[in-house]
Amino acid sequence: MTRSMTVSRRALRLAVGAAAVALAVTGCSAGQIAETALKQASVSGVSANSADGKLAVRGLAVAYEGVEGYPAGGSAPVSVALVNQTRNPLTVQIGLGAPEGSDPTVTSARQVLLTSGAETPAGAGSTPTPTGSTSPTPKAPESPEGEAAAPNTSGSATPDASGSVTPSAGGSATPTAPVTPAVPAGQPAQITIPASSIVTFTPESAQQLSLVGLAAALRSGMAVTLTFQVTQDGQQSELLTVKTPVAIPLTAAPREAGEAEEHE
Repeated sequence: MTRSMTVSRRALRLAVGAAAVALAVTGCSAGQIAETALKQASVSGVSANSADGKLAVRGLAVAYEGVEGYPAGGSAPVSVALVNQTRNPLTVQIGLGAPEGSDPTVTSARQVLLTSGAETPAGAGSTPTPTGSTSPTPKAPESPEGEAAAPNTSGSATPDASGSVTPSAGGSATPTAPVTPAVPAGQPAQITIPASSIVTFTPESAQQLSLVGLAAALRSGMAVTLTFQVTQDGQQSELLTVKTPVAIPLTAAPREAGEAEEHE
């Protein structure tokens, strides 16, 4: 009888110990948020809401163009998701806000347009095109008697008095005037969003949201101020102004050939 009671008490202690361990393990997670639950996907861009909550702006950023960025006078695509959080259609007019003071990291552009993806390719500025050219008027060589000889316009070489051959005016190089970036065709950035719907723009979209005529070179670490005017049922919401940064790459830049690795 004594031995049976001893075994039973030992079994009871083991059972109580196992229950305590299980309770301790459960207590570590009960009422606490796991660390992985706090992690968010790496999404470049900023988020904002209109004051009345009708419009949600998500992932707003100028597409990354590499270290060199976008040149002054060029164009740059903007990535954004516009969410209509109401049960009625609304219209969003996107414009440019004034730069904040003399901050050199904030620039502007001439306008914001909806452009064709073919005309404003992702990660590229406008294609330069010549605006005109000038051709110098060739000076006619003088004849031995001092009279001006007729210029040769046939494009063939003409030997001079010493017997050497010099190119004629027709074969001379024609200098061109400096080139300027072409302005992509587009329309004002006015978007109608159906009820409870999302409209998304990316550099890969068939229709892009583009900054046209950048006031200065736009690189990583810089931003452009955009405004969002919401109109619904003829009523305008308070203007939403958002400082829009240049997106950052989600992967490290590849090393240059021959670049030495640093060791700590």
